[in-house]
Amino acid sequence: CGFCWLWNAAYYASSFQEKSGLRVQPYPVETLIQVTALFAQRAAECSTQVERDENGRFAVSRDEILARGPEVYENVAREYPFLALEGQTAAKPIFFSRLQSRLGFTGVYFPFTGEANVNVDSPACLLPSTIAHELAHQRGVAWEQECNFLGVLASVTSGMPDYIYSGWLLGFIHLGNALYETDPEAYWAIRGTLPAA
Repeated sequence: CGFCWLWNAAYYASSFQEKSGLRVQPYPVETLIQVTALFAQRAAECSTQVERDENGRFAVSRDEILARGPEVYENVAREYPFLALEGQTAAKPIFFSRLQSRLGFTGVYFPFTGEANVNVDSPACLLPSTIAHELAHQRGVAWEQECNFLGVLASVTSGMPDYIYSGWLLGFIHLGNALYETDPEAYWAIRGTLPAA
């Protein structure tokens, strides 16, 4: 009963689409190809703006990423004021992150305490956009697809290089998956443009 009252009710409230006026619509495959290519290009450009280790791997510390999480919605909340949240807390690392990895979870919103929790065992380059996704739940956005959209939008507009890179990368992954199902050749052609980093 508590879960239904504290969280499931959010599925019956106005969605992000209803509040923002943005609507999911059908689009041609050509548009999917163009947008996927754009996200690949932006991810590649931003890949050079984040800290990397001697092997070229993403090297921004998880603690640093977690600490800046509360700032990620500052810019996007100017355009969509209903996303502003007073007194929000940072996303918390899940103690059993390795178990969460085995179960396929990158984050979870806990409605009983209003906490956004993230799996810190997952790839660090996707941690910023995962935090933004979970913080969307904290703002009352229930639907996963809308939280994915907001995670990308908040990240790429955040002004923080690691969040920006993570947002473009997560967006590319979702778009690439959709494109691969529709036109695998187009997907591989775009995928081939990404640098090794």
